[in-house]
Amino acid sequence: MAWTLEPLMRSGTPQQLASARAVEDVPDPVGLSNETLWHISDGAADEWRPDPGIHVQSADLPPRQVYVTGNRKNHAVYGVYFLRNLRDGRPSYSKETISIGGEVFMDRGTIVWSAKEGKWKLTTQPVKGQFWTAELEDDLPWPSMSTFRRWMLGDPPPQPGSEPDDQGDLPPSKSSSLPLAKRPSSLQVGRRRSAGGLSEGLLGSNAVGTLGFAVGIKPMSAFRRFGGNEPVIAAGGVAEPLASGSGAVFTDVEDAHLEEEPDVEIKCAASDVDSQAIFVHGYNAEVDGVFYLQEGELMDGRAVFARSGENPPKVVWDRNKQFWVVRILGGASGLDKQSIIRIAADVPDPSLAQVSWEETKLASKLYAAAAAKMLEGRLGEEAVEGLVNDAEVAVGDILDIIEEDESDEEQDSALAENADKTESQKLTEEKEENAMLASQWVAVPRVRCMVEPEAPQKIYIAVAGASTAFTGIYTLTLSIGERPRPMYRSEQFGNSTPCTLRFMAEINCWVVERIPQMRRRNSRANMNIADLRFALACATYDAPHPALVMARWEVRENGQWQTSPYQIFCKEVPEPPEKIYLIGPAIKHDTASGTYVLLENLHSGRPAYRKEGTNHHIRYHGESRRWIVDFEGLSDKATGAMFADCNVPNPAEIDGELSGERSVWRMESENGKFTHEALFGCYVGSMPAKQVYCRGGPKNLRGVYTFRFRQLFNGRPCYVKEGTSWHVWWSVRKGCWVLGQVSALDMGEKGEPHEKGADVGAWCHEDSEVPYDVTVLWTVDASLGNFVGNQALECVPVGAPPPVIQVEWPQERKPIVSGVYFASSEMHKGRHYYSKQCNRLKQDEWCIYYSSSNARWIVSKHGLDNLIHGRCEAWVTYDCPDP
Repeated sequence: MAWTLEPLMRSGTPQQLASARAVEDVPDPVGLSNETLWHISDGAADEWRPDPGIHVQSADLPPRQVYVTGNRKNHAVYGVYFLRNLRDGRPSYSKETISIGGEVFMDRGTIVWSAKEGKWKLTTQPVKGQFWTAELEDDLPWPSMSTFRRWMLGDPPPQPGSEPDDQGDLPPSKSSSLPLAKRPSSLQVGRRRSAGGLSEGLLGSNAVGTLGFAVGIKPMSAFRRFGGNEPVIAAGGVAEPLASGSGAVFTDVEDAHLEEEPDVEIKCAASDVDSQAIFVHGYNAEVDGVFYLQEGELMDGRAVFARSGENPPKVVWDRNKQFWVVRILGGASGLDKQSIIRIAADVPDPSLAQVSWEETKLASKLYAAAAAKMLEGRLGEEAVEGLVNDAEVAVGDILDIIEEDESDEEQDSALAENADKTESQKLTEEKEENAMLASQWVAVPRVRCMVEPEAPQKIYIAVAGASTAFTGIYTLTLSIGERPRPMYRSEQFGNSTPCTLRFMAEINCWVVERIPQMRRRNSRANMNIADLRFALACATYDAPHPALVMARWEVRENGQWQTSPYQIFCKEVPEPPEKIYLIGPAIKHDTASGTYVLLENLHSGRPAYRKEGTNHHIRYHGESRRWIVDFEGLSDKATGAMFADCNVPNPAEIDGELSGERSVWRMESENGKFTHEALFGCYVGSMPAKQVYCRGGPKNLRGVYTFRFRQLFNGRPCYVKEGTSWHVWWSVRKGCWVLGQVSALDMGEKGEPHEKGADVGAWCHEDSEVPYDVTVLWTVDASLGNFVGNQALECVPVGAPPPVIQVEWPQERKPIVSGVYFASSEMHKGRHYYSKQCNRLKQDEWCIYYSSSNARWIVSKHGLDNLIHGRCEAWVTYDCPDP
């Protein structure tokens, strides 16, 4: 006994068509066990092969709403379509009815099933009389189901004033026939298992080829057991989505033949579930915040989101204007029941919108004044005056005010005319101006809306330029409040009292506090009360978690709250890198320099690293709040060979984005004291070469380039030729390694804007971590001319210099120059120099060193840089790693 999928036999249909069957005695094919596989046959031979990709599932209730969207910011077919009634036995969907100027606009968009044509058909008219159409030739229970077939868009509606086509000016949906793109003769259905969620219909797969059985759904009464001449299933496959959450795919078209544009994709998916909370940010502290879904409350048929508190701001849908708007019922701005910001996007909730938010020009004006008024109690007169001036400048930018130059007489006349106006006239003009500004909207690209994100497990508080008692890593402990917000607790070392970071909903404030811990008493921080007695810092901003706070933090100084003179920022703690490296310019740094690998276990609550092939470690010491390089392995000592007083999550962040201040490593010297090593640093990845050698190519490109310590560029090593402006760096903008001239001032950590003015001499389009790992040839600027021997430019790492070199000189000239020279343990001008140990004359100090000022290797008997009258015994002009 078996269930089978076979084609419906029609006149003129070939007899050899694909079919499938599953052998198991169950009441219906939906009940097939997981162990039972469908087997397929192409009909040419009586051979059946298993296909684990075929699944049969029941079609449940259709979604109440479907949402059409895509990879463009907006399109005429985008929007939310609501479930209406049955059409040809399938659910139909349409857009909501709106009223424009008292005129009801109903037929704005529909998605219906055409049983006659076997297609889902979408018709929308964003403007009356201008119709957009699309079709999906797939027999699905409803249009939001997953499919491998594409929606095909019809011709764009004719623009006003354009000539009608051969079919007249009727909308495409009312034409006798709709031209469709050329359909593929075969359909490839991937073998995918159900990804969960609503997986309706028959999920199937087949090899490339025309599916011989009919595609669609059938009522349960149509299923019969296979045997003899009994009827069989006449239903086919519906594929799983191309990606999780994706639905039907539309493809836009270009001409009357509906040729596909691969850059346009539109998806249709169910949208019955509303976000429980959304986060609006980037506008100001009064509007920004977490807006919660109001259960059982609708506005124009859509969900309502509101912040906590009395008369809170709300995010609602305006059906007639087709906007999501943020409305404030009163408030510091004085805008009562006004739409402060809005976004023109027909989406289930505003977090799905892809276009920019807008604000009224009146809101810009009033908020600028309110921002200063809100801070009058905390700031001095000078600070408030400065804030007002800044706000006025900002308003001027937003309103795009352009004032024409006026003569002195015109200005005097305008002042005199304004002085003669009565107060009532001025008030009337102000109302008229405000009414005009209230009707004008401008884009606010900085505003964003997202689904409320999950709270990170760890955050880090840093103070730029200072070290305070509350900086460090905070760990998520619990959530407090009616609508829970995360609470964090700082690390505790020894008997120190930890700090807590929590949200006080009553005053809309994130607070860092240190509450005295009493025996057998719970911390006051576990109570949802607004108490600032033990607070150290606070930020008035309604954010889902403190790492998203976009307001200035305040600190308590002498019992008074004031804006912190240092920038305080709170960030999510990143995952520690798998590899880091230490590197410095001096020979004494070589022992500590190298690549360190992350250990499996934490040490003092922070990641620890071990240098490859050694017992050297980088560890954290909690009580002293410092990172330590220890040559003796992991220990709990407060010192080591090197240390940096910086309480960051991992050593690669020292002097990085999270350190908050420029922390310098200190190294133990021979006398036991620790000296600052300003150019010694820690970075992410494997240690690169300290120097690279560019050989071949034009003369001015050749030479040794030294690592720019403490200054990565675009996250990769940057090298500079000593005494010049020639650099080697990775360009994100150009996607290649570049060898060019650019000033040292412009080659900062974020010097991408200044990079545009660089004088590029050569480049290599290969994405590698270091310039000497590229495998393709460098391209040299043709304007630099030919080069000796036409040798291709290449970049190689500089290795260790030869420990000993021998100089031979013709005996009849200067035999005293000849001899054996030994490499020094120190460097001079970025190169190792060589000294002769056995000098014939006591006063001689024979040496060979490099002079970066003229790119020469010099042989001198007077020691380093001690040339008499600028003369030397020998020299050669060549920039290379060693003589």
